[in-house]
Amino acid sequence: MTKLSKKLFSLDPGKTNGFAFFKGEDLRLAGWFLNEHETIEDIIANEVVPFSPDEIVMESFRLYPWKAKNQFWSDFVTTEVIGIIKHFAWKNDIPVVMQPASNKQPFPDERLKKMGVYVPNNHARDAIRHGLYRLRFGKEK
Repeated sequence: MTKLSKKLFSLDPGKTNGFAFFKGEDLRLAGWFLNEHETIEDIIANEVVPFSPDEIVMESFRLYPWKAKNQFWSDFVTTEVIGIIKHFAWKNDIPVVMQPASNKQPFPDERLKKMGVYVPNNHARDAIRHGLYRLRFGKEK
């Protein structure tokens, strides 16, 4: 399968989750959702399953030392979302690629605007950035 035909679901997990669906570099849908189990289940059942992605790409979670103080007493909801998506992917034999947050840098807002894939929500934009990075620079397995 070429990168031009790959169906990719990208996710920027957090308290608010951005998502994007690509067929090749053609952005099909982008948006965001909150961390509620019913909402996550709905996104998976009504968006991810029918889209049938070839691959899922997500921003990996790292607890950086300079941000650790802000996470005291946190329940680390971001890691829960990542776990739910990884489990879904495992059950459905869909490869998952984790990317560092820095992979978003090659796609600033101005570049997204020029590409015609800029959306108002910053979480959805980050998911678009992760998807584009994977499609442009990711290595095939």
